[in-house]
Amino acid sequence: MTNHLSGYDTPKAIRDGLQRLRDDIHIHAAPAEVRARLADPTTYDEWLAPHVRDFHADTEGMQFSLVIPGRTEPVRLRRQPLADVYLVAYVRDGDSAVESLTWALHAEGATEVHVTVELAYRAAGGIAGVLEPLVHRPHRLQALRDSLWNFKQRVEADRGVPADAAQA
Repeated sequence: MTNHLSGYDTPKAIRDGLQRLRDDIHIHAAPAEVRARLADPTTYDEWLAPHVRDFHADTEGMQFSLVIPGRTEPVRLRRQPLADVYLVAYVRDGDSAVESLTWALHAEGATEVHVTVELAYRAAGGIAGVLEPLVHRPHRLQALRDSLWNFKQRVEADRGVPADAAQA
């Protein structure tokens, strides 16, 4: 099995001028079911964090505003066609603060999957850049974590997984 995104190492947070955030979660669902949901941007509005506003999607991409303290960033992403059934990737499509959003699935059984997500973005420059490590980055990370947790809850609730099992 390929260990996509090498989710268990600690790579540099900045590469190619991009900041990167990464998080992961275990979901009690079939990998194919999880991949299908992640590959369909029209379902994202059901579980994205409250930091996301003005969400619009079609079957190939999405656009929204990411609202963090002192900043509202435009995000426009289009799904990248990939043959790998364990990856779902979205890349920048025009004016976007986010360069890419990549989901990697690590099958752990027929109804168990570990999901790693990586967000690559360009931080604000100039005076606003001073706030990046103290304010903006932590809020971006919290938005990513909240969205990942909401996604897990939504998938497992739709499958009828008991709430106490979902805590694992």
